[in-house]
Amino acid sequence: MRKNQIIIKACRIIYQGEDELKRLLLGCVILFFGVLVFSTPVLASGKTVVIDPGHGGKFSGTSGYSGSKTGYYEKQANLEVALKLRKELKALGVTVYMTRDTDRHFASTSKEDLAARMKVANHYARGNEDNTVFISVHHNSLPSKPTMRGFETYYFDINKGIDPDYPPAPLQKKYSPESRRLAKLVHSSVLRNAPVVEGRGLIANDLFVTRNAHMASALVELGYMSNPFEEGLIKTSNFQQKAAAGLAKAINNYFKVYEVYSLNGKRLKVYLNQENALSFAKARAHAYVFDKYNQKVIYHSENLYQVEHKTLGILYESYDMNRALKYAAKYRNTAVVKEKSGEVMWSNYLPKTYKVEHATLGVLYESFQQERALAYAKKYRNTAVINQTTGDVLWSNYLEETYQVEHSTLGVLFESFNLEDAKKYAKLYRNTAVVHRETGEVFWSNYLSGTYEVEHSTLGVLYESYSLDDAIEYAEKYRNTQVVKESTGEVMWTF
Repeated sequence: MRKNQIIIKACRIIYQGEDELKRLLLGCVILFFGVLVFSTPVLASGKTVVIDPGHGGKFSGTSGYSGSKTGYYEKQANLEVALKLRKELKALGVTVYMTRDTDRHFASTSKEDLAARMKVANHYARGNEDNTVFISVHHNSLPSKPTMRGFETYYFDINKGIDPDYPPAPLQKKYSPESRRLAKLVHSSVLRNAPVVEGRGLIANDLFVTRNAHMASALVELGYMSNPFEEGLIKTSNFQQKAAAGLAKAINNYFKVYEVYSLNGKRLKVYLNQENALSFAKARAHAYVFDKYNQKVIYHSENLYQVEHKTLGILYESYDMNRALKYAAKYRNTAVVKEKSGEVMWSNYLPKTYKVEHATLGVLYESFQQERALAYAKKYRNTAVINQTTGDVLWSNYLEETYQVEHSTLGVLFESFNLEDAKKYAKLYRNTAVVHRETGEVFWSNYLSGTYEVEHSTLGVLYESYSLDDAIEYAEKYRNTQVVKESTGEVMWTF
C-alpha cells in the first residue's frame, strides 16, 4: 500500500466530524503515520542509477600485469571508480544504488553470481525502469597482448538480432534503443574527460549483465590492466575520478531528453529539443510529453483530474477521469476537479454546478458537468441549462439569447447566452459591439466609446469600460477616483 493511501485510510477512519478534538486527533494520526511510513525504506522514483562494480569477493576479476604480486585486482579498481561515481551522481541529485559497496560476492559460482547481482539490480529499478540506468564498471585484460590498451563500451543491441543461446530479458528488448543511446553518450564522455585512449570502441554484444538488465544499460571497460602503463594509470585516484566524472556527465546528459508517449504508455519518440517533442505530440490525438530530466509531464492531450479533499487538499491525480472518480468515491468530502479550469466534475459534498430547468416543470436534472447537463436538456423542449453559481443561462431551446453582436450598419450578426462567446465572435469583425438584449448595455465594442469612465481628481480619465462593475473594480485600486457615466455625467461610484 502506498504511503499516502495509508495516511488517507487512517484519516478516513477518524474524520467523522468537525469538532476540535477530532481535528487534533486527525493531526496526530497524520504525524504518526507520516513518520512511520516515511521512515520505512522504499524503492526510489525519479532519476535513478544502479551502479554495478564488477566481480567482488571470491571473484577477483583480472589480476592484470602485477596483481598476482601486489594483490591489487580488478574488483578493487571497479569498486573504487564506482564509489567515486556514486558521489558524483548524488551531487547531481540522482538516486543511486549499488549492487555492492564492499568486497563481496553474491553466489558460489560465477554463473550464479551474475544472475544474483542482476536480481539485485533489477529489484532497485522495479516500477521505475523508464527512469533508471544500469552501469557496470569493469577493467579489461589481454595477457597475450600486453600492449593492448584503451577504453571500451558494451551494450545490448536488439537490431543486431538475438542469439538463441544468449537471449535477452524481455524488458531489455524494450530498452535496447535506450541502451544504445546511453552507451554512445558514455563512450564519448569518458574519452573526453579521462586520460585514456579508445580501445576497440563502442561494441554491441550479448554480455550477461547488459542483456539481462530491466532498464537502459551499459558496461564499461575503463582500460587494460594487462598493459603495465595503463594498469599504473588505472590505480591512480586522478584517473578514477576523471573516469567517474565522465560517466556521471554522460548519465546526466542521458536524462536531458523529452519523451513522447501514447496514452497506453508506449514510447513513440525521444527528442533532445522540447519544441520538436511538443510539435510531434500535438499532431496526435492522444499523447503526452515527459521531461525526463525534470521528471514531469509538460504536455498532455487529456485533462488532468485532481481528487481534492475539503480539508486535506489534493489526494490523487490522474489523466483518466474514471480513475479519479473511482478514487474519490472511496472517501467523504471529496471532489474531482479539472486541474486547468478548476471545473468540478463530481463531488460528494459540494452542490452541483449546472441545472436543467423546464419552463413549467422546474428543475429536471443537476450535474457538475456542463456537457452532461446540455446533453440532458437537449432531449426535451422548453428547457434551459443554468449555472447555479452565477445564475447565467448557458443554453436554451426556448429562451432568447442574452447577448447580441451588433454591427454598426448590418445589425445583429450573432446571438449567444455566453458573454465570452459573443465577444469572441464580435472580435472577428470591425464596427461591432456586444449588447445585452434586454437592457441594451454595451459590454464590448471596437468602435463605440466606453460607457463608464474612471476619473482621478488630478490625473483625469484613467480607464474606460462598458461594464460598471469592471470600472468600479478598476477604480477601487486607486485613491481619489470616481466612476462616471459618460453619456449623462452621473457619478456611479466614488472612493
